[in-house]
Amino acid sequence: MDGGYDYPLAEGYLSYSPGKYFNIQFGHGKNFIGDGYRSLLMSDNASPYPYFKLNTTFWKLKYTNTWMSLRDVKPEVTADDSFRTKYMVNHYQSLFEL
Repeated sequence: MDGGYDYPLAEGYLSYSPGKYFNIQFGHGKNFIGDGYRSLLMSDNASPYPYFKLNTTFWKLKYTNTWMSLRDVKPEVTADDSFRTKYMVNHYQSLFEL
């Protein structure tokens, strides 16, 4: 079919906890950091993307590292009919009540 579009919307992840304090996730989807339905740092209002996440929890602290591969979908930055790849790394530390 000429002139068709493909919208890959499949999402999923694999999660593994090698110890009491660590959790590793690898997947294709969206991540969200924030309270409620709005987020100041990272929102889930985006296309799914591949990511690798490492969660570390100790005492009342939670430290999250997320590595992501994103696509720049603006028409003016396409090269050879493909979207340019961008990379993002996020580090987030939070304190919670037990």
